[in-house]
Parts: sequence; C-alpha cells; structure tokens
Amino acid sequence: MFTLKFLTEWVTPVVAVHKPGVIIEFISEGVVVPRMNNYPDEAIEQYSKNFTALVDIYRRHLPVNIDFRFFCVGDKYDKKKIIEEVEKLLPKSWDKWNSYSETEKEIELKRSRRSVFWKGKEDLTKLSESEKEKRIIESRLIELAYYTVEARPEFLGDYFTRDNHIPICFSYGLSPDNSDHWITLGSTYASAVDYWIGRGIVEERSNVFINRIVSKDQYEKVKEDLQSYKVSFDFLSLDNYQSVDVIPEKNWSSKFYG
Repeated sequence: MFTLKFLTEWVTPVVAVHKPGVIIEFISEGVVVPRMNNYPDEAIEQYSKNFTALVDIYRRHLPVNIDFRFFCVGDKYDKKKIIEEVEKLLPKSWDKWNSYSETEKEIELKRSRRSVFWKGKEDLTKLSESEKEKRIIESRLIELAYYTVEARPEFLGDYFTRDNHIPICFSYGLSPDNSDHWITLGSTYASAVDYWIGRGIVEERSNVFINRIVSKDQYEKVKEDLQSYKVSFDFLSLDNYQSVDVIPEKNWSSKFYG
C-alpha cells in the first residue's frame, strides 16, 4: 500500500497537466522464482492473488486519469516453455561464470546470497557449504538466463520500452543489470527496500509520520520498539491491512542509523 501511494503521488504532477493520464503497470516475473530461488509455487500464486486484489481495490479510488494494472508473465506466456529455454542456457552460463574474476563473482552474487529460500520448494538445508554456494551461483545464472529469454519476441520482447511505455524499477535499477538505465525509484520516499520482500512500518518524526519499507534485518532491529495501532479503511478489508506498526521518534534514529 505504501508503494502504491508513493507512485500515485509521484505521477500526480504529470496527470495534472496531461489529461489522458498515466497507467502504472506492475509485471511479475514470478514464473522463474521457484526454479531460481526455491520458493514454493503456491507461495508465488498466493502473493499474485493478494497483490491483484490490493491493486483492484486501490485503483477504484483514484482520479480517472490514473490507473494501476498488474499481470504475471506466467499467465500470458507458456510457463513450461520459459523454464525450458532458461535451462538450455545454463551450460554456457556456467562456462562464462568460470571466466569471471573473484571480484566480479562477488558483485554478481550480492543479491542471490540473500534470495535463496533454503527450505522452500525443496529442502536445501542439508546441503554442504560448497553445495549451497553452488546453488547460490546457479540462482544468479538462472536470473540472467531468464532476462535473455523474456526479451525474445515470443515472450515479452521489447514490451517494457515499446510505444509510450516508460520502464521504472526499484533495487534492480541500482545493479549492473540495468544497462539501459531505466528510471530507478525507491519503494517509498524513505525506502530503497523492494516492497515485495519488505514490510511496511511508519516512523514518527516531529509529529510527521513517514512511510517506510524495511527489510527483514531492519525489522528485527526495531520490532521490540514498535507500537501497533488498529486502522480502519472502509474500502480495504484485506487481512494484512487492519493495523499499522509505528516506531516512536525516540527510537527510530538509533535503530536505523546508530
């Protein structure tokens, strides 16, 4: 919800002068996540279902020239074919990987190290340390292979940039993968943590309340100081939106920056 609100405010100056308005479209690449990061298929499906419900509710309460949309790549294209094409690319990806320097390898693995779900679709917790490292590398190679496959004409192709589309991204934009220099945004005015892996809390600052999305590690630092408040949205009845966690001003600075 915090990210939807942030994006609405971000485009408000545009729609104020551009009567046709703006469509903000979210695209889920969850089709590859079970293979890439070992997330259960049902978890990805449930997330998509809940996000679809949230977007559908939220968009009903916007000005007529702002619209939000959402689709999953796996719902538009052959999921099995996508994964098959990704798998075909992996042998050459491993060959290329072995040519990287150690420094280059660490840059490539920065996100993958925190993305693999060790007890998910398969139980990977019993792997040796060397096997876990290999699985982390494989996760990154699958990600890169997927980007190549999705850009083929029979899949997304140039969808992100064709016509009057303007691609925006979140933490992806801060990585070397963003070679085309897509517009990079935070997930709120105060957050760089991706909304799909984070948790929303509110910071109190001099009687101003600031929306923030925190990572799991950040949340663990502040959870004992959070105060939970029930909220009432007449238009929003989803389970996760019945309360909000607030971190008082006296606590937030030392926790985040101390």
